[in-house]
Amino acid sequence: MKKIAVIFGGKSTEYEVSLKSARAVIDAMDHEKYQILQICITQKGEWRLLSGDYVIDGKSERWLQTSTHIQPVISEASKGLYDRDQMEFHVPDLIFPVIHGQQGEDGILQGVLEMLEIPYVGCDVTSSAICFNKKLTHQLAATSGVQATPAVTLTKQEIPEVFIARYGYPVFVKPLRGGSSIGISKAHTEEELREAMEEAFRYDRIITIEKAVDGIEIGCGILEQQGERIIGSVDEIELQAGFFDYHEKYHLEQAEIHQPARVSDAVKRQVAELAERLFVSFGCRDLARVDFFLDKTGEIYLNEINTMPGFTGQSRFPRMFAELGIDYTALIELLLQNYLGSED
Repeated sequence: MKKIAVIFGGKSTEYEVSLKSARAVIDAMDHEKYQILQICITQKGEWRLLSGDYVIDGKSERWLQTSTHIQPVISEASKGLYDRDQMEFHVPDLIFPVIHGQQGEDGILQGVLEMLEIPYVGCDVTSSAICFNKKLTHQLAATSGVQATPAVTLTKQEIPEVFIARYGYPVFVKPLRGGSSIGISKAHTEEELREAMEEAFRYDRIITIEKAVDGIEIGCGILEQQGERIIGSVDEIELQAGFFDYHEKYHLEQAEIHQPARVSDAVKRQVAELAERLFVSFGCRDLARVDFFLDKTGEIYLNEINTMPGFTGQSRFPRMFAELGIDYTALIELLLQNYLGSED
């Protein structure tokens, strides 16, 4: 029986999102086919191995009380995960890191897994680090012939007067490295811009200010199956008010996700082609979701590349492939079989 370690949680602001994604991933796995190690990295940075029946609950976290302390061990004699309480050494056949945000989606965790010399699902160190940095993502996209939203980066709270004079309001203010729209604000005035910058600096020492695109947000998922890329159905985010912030992403009170997108087939083909081009150019592997803006003139602008998109049953990425007939369970199994191979 193959042993799979699912790692979730993390010290980032997307901790609770990771718990929800991991719960869905673990539920979808065949528990008679795989031995599953459920590993939570707590918000304090502790690695904990869940024992017995799991109840992942981001509020009470009583399930952590029955967990044991585990740590990655990297030495000449052995490499793997050591349970300090049970004095037991685990070497999984595969690791599925379902962590969003800092120290999970930015290449740091991937670096640890590389040193453990254990295969893992998802993008490698380099592509994870590049895609997590919005400035690098936009700069490298340009070398692939993909335009991104005009932006400027700042390391201190000062109004970028030249940028504002050229592009005007509204603008989006974002932490340079982050996800789930945490720390992002939309500013229509200089006063709102100052407040938005202060909020963004709470989450990163570098922030980016981007021109707001007058149009809609669309996205496309990429999935690899034994080296062959499957292009997911293009979706569309319809907003009644505001923007697609953290609350809207997980409650959908003012937003609706249309699957497939209500755009022409020509636009869908163009978005799919751009998404695949970026996936290849950035050296991504296994999976990614690429988000764009489509303005009212028909121009397409890159927004961001998510190397570990939300993985709940209702998240955008799984729905992109459900539209193609690949349900959630099949999606997870496909990712696992990329590394484990078919069972006899």
